[in-house]
Order: sequence, then C-alpha cells, then structure tokens
Amino acid sequence: MSTVTDSFDDSLTSGSSASEPVLTVRAVGELGDIPAMTRALGTATSAPPGTAVTVDLSAVTYLSFEALPPLVDLVRHAADNAVYLCVIASGPVRRKLALLGLDVVIPLRSPTG
Repeated sequence: MSTVTDSFDDSLTSGSSASEPVLTVRAVGELGDIPAMTRALGTATSAPPGTAVTVDLSAVTYLSFEALPPLVDLVRHAADNAVYLCVIASGPVRRKLALLGLDVVIPLRSPTG
C-alpha cells in the first residue's frame, strides 16, 4: 500500500525561476498497479506549463510493470507541456526503470541522505 502527499506552492527549487510553480508528489511502499501509481502521481499529470514537478519515489520498495503507464504518461505530458520533471528513485525503482530502458527517458535522481 502506498501513501501519497501532494503539495503545490510557489516556493523555489534549485534551478527554477521565481515565477515557476512547484509541485511535489511522494509515494511510499509498493506501487503495484495503475490505480496505485495514478494516486501516487496525483495532480502531477495535469500540471500546467512552467511547473517544476518532482516525483519522490525514494521510499518506494516495489514498482510493478503494471504501475508504469501513468509514469510514462507523465513523462509525455511534461515533454509536451514544458513541465520540468524530476523523479527521485529508490534502488528498486531505478533498477526496474533501467531494466526497461526507461532510465534514459525519465529524468532520474538518486535520493540524498
């Protein structure tokens, strides 16, 4: 089971401009299917142009193949709508994305700390 937190504010993130809204979504636990990933991504899939979206999957312990379509849709949305996307990926998430070759199309960062 995953838990999700959506936050939207006008604060700055590293490398963003003063006018760029920021949206961060976080998930923990297991993302085993499309509904779980859809809940985890929340409003990120409809972020307006110029938004900096961070998807924090650093606490996700399991990511199934079935959960990936909403993440791929978010990557497409970001590319088509000038949304600045960053995915912070745990080891299991990073390995799954690398296995599928998605690590080269999804902007990944490792968790810090």
